[in-house]
Amino acid sequence: MRYKDSRQAVDMTLAEVLLLRANPGNTAPMTFHELVRACRGRLGLMLDIKEPEHGEAFYDEIEKELRAAGMLESTYFIGLESAWKHFRGKARVAVNTKQLKEAVLKGEDVSKLYFLFEWGKTLTPTMVKFAQSHQVAVVPSINTFHYGSDMAESIRIGSDDVRRMKKLGVTEFQIDSVYEPAFR
Repeated sequence: MRYKDSRQAVDMTLAEVLLLRANPGNTAPMTFHELVRACRGRLGLMLDIKEPEHGEAFYDEIEKELRAAGMLESTYFIGLESAWKHFRGKARVAVNTKQLKEAVLKGEDVSKLYFLFEWGKTLTPTMVKFAQSHQVAVVPSINTFHYGSDMAESIRIGSDDVRRMKKLGVTEFQIDSVYEPAFR
């Protein structure tokens, strides 16, 4: 969506952001509260918390909204280490295979704490089976930038990775929308 405003959201007040209108559609951006309510009972959330670093009040507000909607435990978190630290034990946070193996060796309750999050093109059957054997959700990332600059080739290879992951029993994905046909 385009809002015909060159400013970064971080440089705007909430009131200024809410005055923006999408083209096409003439709709305002959703607040986090509205997004959570729209997804409740319909979609799971994966929140990618990006820089700049955020204080506890930021994370507390996210937690409050998700908890009120009954979605905290089902939300996945990726991104900043500060988000990982805040939400670990309250929701599932992303780990790679090496981190998952270390957590298993430490005796952590990995099925409640983590989900395996790696590029679909690098996930092997062994990695997927290891996570599944510990009841850890596997969520491959299938994004066009993982596959190079040729969009047609990216879609073909990414779609092959979706089908390969599905055959391994993977049921959750983080994808670019161009891969939606691979789920039909």
